[in-house]
Amino acid sequence: MPMADIVIRECATIDELDSCIRLQREVFGLPDLEISPRRHLIVSRQAGGWTLGAFLSERLVGFVHHLAAIRGNEIFGYSHMMAVDPGFQNQGVGARLKWSQRERAIQEGRSFIKWTWDPMQARNAHFNLNRLGVKVGNYAVNFYGTDYATSPALAYVQPASIDSDRLFASW
Repeated sequence: MPMADIVIRECATIDELDSCIRLQREVFGLPDLEISPRRHLIVSRQAGGWTLGAFLSERLVGFVHHLAAIRGNEIFGYSHMMAVDPGFQNQGVGARLKWSQRERAIQEGRSFIKWTWDPMQARNAHFNLNRLGVKVGNYAVNFYGTDYATSPALAYVQPASIDSDRLFASW
């Protein structure tokens, strides 16, 4: 599959946002309690956020959800989540989503984007530090409360009932 066939654009319809929810379930393997619902995606869009999707024709193969955040008088971006279909991972889709997110945030006048990532996931560390070049600003112990295995295939790497320690990336 040539990367040129994948188009990055905003998720604009209910069906596209529902595809983001389906992808969360498939990629993260989280219980429904932990899935960001359609209403969250819609409300955050009304509050200045957006969801960019990676589309192969009409099929959503990845997305990144971006929130508007405030620190003092400064409005910046907060990247809430990103997911890429397992069949499209390690092909540059995630990097294209993040670089597109960065480009849009800059166009909107944002001075930086912040997000968290799991320091126990070596792929995330490599992606964030080496591919994107983020700076690590803070470390949070058990940030989200007790975590779940992110997928059945990764249960041996990240067992259930592990603390959800996170690093904060700034870009």
